[in-house]
Amino acid sequence: MSPNDMKPTPDFRTILITGASSGLAQDDHITLTAFGVLAQIFLEPEPDNVQIMAECVVRGFHQAVREVALELLTRLAVTGNPFAILAIYHLAIHDDSMEAQEKILSMDIPASDPSQHAVFLLCTGQFSIFQQISGGKSLVLKYLQNHPDNQLLERIHAAMHRHGQDFLESIIGILQYPTREAFQSLLELYSRLSPMDQTLSLDFLQEQVLQSGSQPAMDAICELFILYEDHAALTMAVSLDISPGEPTRKALYYFLSQQWEKYENLDFSHRLLHTAFEASPAPLRRRILDLSRYSGAISWLQPISGTTPGRWIQEMSEGDWVYTIKELQTQGRLQDLWRLAQSAPPLWSVQILKFLQQSTWQAEVPEDWTGFQTLCALAEFCYHKPPEINPHKFLKSPQDRISALTLSPDGAMIAIGGMDSFIHRWKIPRGDWIPDPIACPVRGIQALQFSPDGMYLLAAFSDLTLRVLRLDDLKWVKSLEGHTAPIRSLAIHPDSRTAYSTGFDGTLRSWRFPLGPELRKIHQSDLEIFDLSLSLDGSLLLSAGADQVISVWNPSNGEKIRTLEGHLDTITCLSISNSGNLCAGASRDRHLYLWNCRTGKQLHNFIEHHSQITAICFHPAEEILYCGNADGTVLLYSTQTGKQILKLSNHTQPVMGLTIQRSGEYLVTAASDGEIIVWNQELFLLSRSNLVNNPAFWVQNLQQKLDRPNQTTTTKNWLKFMLELARWQMRYDVQLDDETRVQLGEFDIIL
Repeated sequence: MSPNDMKPTPDFRTILITGASSGLAQDDHITLTAFGVLAQIFLEPEPDNVQIMAECVVRGFHQAVREVALELLTRLAVTGNPFAILAIYHLAIHDDSMEAQEKILSMDIPASDPSQHAVFLLCTGQFSIFQQISGGKSLVLKYLQNHPDNQLLERIHAAMHRHGQDFLESIIGILQYPTREAFQSLLELYSRLSPMDQTLSLDFLQEQVLQSGSQPAMDAICELFILYEDHAALTMAVSLDISPGEPTRKALYYFLSQQWEKYENLDFSHRLLHTAFEASPAPLRRRILDLSRYSGAISWLQPISGTTPGRWIQEMSEGDWVYTIKELQTQGRLQDLWRLAQSAPPLWSVQILKFLQQSTWQAEVPEDWTGFQTLCALAEFCYHKPPEINPHKFLKSPQDRISALTLSPDGAMIAIGGMDSFIHRWKIPRGDWIPDPIACPVRGIQALQFSPDGMYLLAAFSDLTLRVLRLDDLKWVKSLEGHTAPIRSLAIHPDSRTAYSTGFDGTLRSWRFPLGPELRKIHQSDLEIFDLSLSLDGSLLLSAGADQVISVWNPSNGEKIRTLEGHLDTITCLSISNSGNLCAGASRDRHLYLWNCRTGKQLHNFIEHHSQITAICFHPAEEILYCGNADGTVLLYSTQTGKQILKLSNHTQPVMGLTIQRSGEYLVTAASDGEIIVWNQELFLLSRSNLVNNPAFWVQNLQQKLDRPNQTTTTKNWLKFMLELARWQMRYDVQLDDETRVQLGEFDIIL
């Protein structure tokens, strides 16, 4: 650069001392004036002035002016000026200013609030740090909802996609384009979310309804209940007084939520429900039918205009099979029975084949006759010996007396407590004892409960105190006091934030979990409370005891929803099904009752037991109720028919605990003498399963099971029959192209 190209430097000394600036070029004059204005703003950092300075950083007329503005804004922010902090973070987040981002990072300028900090981390690519923030997702959504900015949404959406954050990506997609398709993506994702993210989803949808009255958001809330039986979504929908916009889904929603008056007003002819039923997938159809039977709302099943509701064979319940087989036998429809025998679950196929074998039925096709004879020969062994539930492992507790049993949320570990001062643990189903039992502060454990997040173990002790154990380091981190008599039962909400306890002081209490304090005393009585049970989704809390009734509570506010009356003695055991629709109570007079706890209707009064019932639980997926007894037996009942299915008799002392893995495959029972049995329910459940779905898979699967060593004779016979049935179904499945129906009075069976 030549001297002639150089711009003369202004005489700053002359300008500042004499005030003469006539020698300045026009651009220099403007620039220095801008510097002066910025200096004045720096000295008077009012909100409007700071905003002007921030705008100058982005749109200042000269690079030097923009740099000075950012420098002065940074100095204000470092000194804690709240307006400057807001302004520089706005530049970093909304204007995507790299210079502002660098200033914040280099000067360690704290954000105005946690939500702003969380979004800043995402904007600057600090995803690993963001993941360490407690409630980071909630903070981001809070900020984005309060600061709408399409460009920012686009950047965050792209960042979430890069990091595989499907949940936030879906939510932000709704904020960008609140279409039905966007909400649908959240619905499809919902079942795979953690309980915390599910709660966050519901809160987000509620906000969309409250802010803009979004019908797609209303539809989504209702669909979460329809599709996943999410009772938290139902509670929200009822409180908001919303329903789906589409008439068929509205009718289905009202029916499933048992809002009978609204349903009848909308769909008095039941046409909408018929349409919804026919279009629903098998699990939802099964749920509709189960609710119909349990609630007594079966009028919609009657034919409409000559059509009868169709029921896929895969969705038929035990009650359906009992009714179907009896009806076809009475009508002498042997060919239809043969058709069903080839597609029915093995348990029912055996019964049908035995009836056909004893009748005069002859197959019309030679191949069918050959297959029939082969199946009958194998079924003969099975007919006289029902499928077994076999002991898988026998374990022995070091304690002489067991009083508490609980299963970890992942089903991989059980914990046992007794009258000494140790908690022992075993891995399930292998039965490996975990060394180094957990030492307790006092003797005498009354109840145990793992938290749903698997981080804590809650224990009730004989000194009337609840104590919280942190599992990662096995440290007792909190004692919760308040009970004045022995504590009998514990439960923890699915979000792992609230615990519930009850006992002989007649109180039902809720506690802030894991570190307390007591939230509320939900119930106070002069009579002892023996047991409580919380639904899987946390929407219903049940308690029962010496008052001889089951009380149904809303755990969120402690209000009583209804009372289930019918017992004539103290209720000592209580359980609620995973769906939250059924509950069972056992009383001292050896009576066992099954209820629809959402409607208050009594469904079954089981036959009086010969022994005191000491523990009860529902299978997580099947319509089966398990009852442990004082004589050491475990009885299995059908919740559909009320009939006893099976009896397990390996314990010699009272059964003190029953628990089942969420997969349903393994049952664990504990007796008072310290004997623990892990039961394998695989064969029992297989016999009640539909092999008609993908029979080729079942052929391979059953062959592998049959090849296992050390099988009992009963197990081998059943596996051989199921294998042959699956092979026959595979052949039969290839032959049938279109669906066919077996017509009955109440419904048609679709094959």
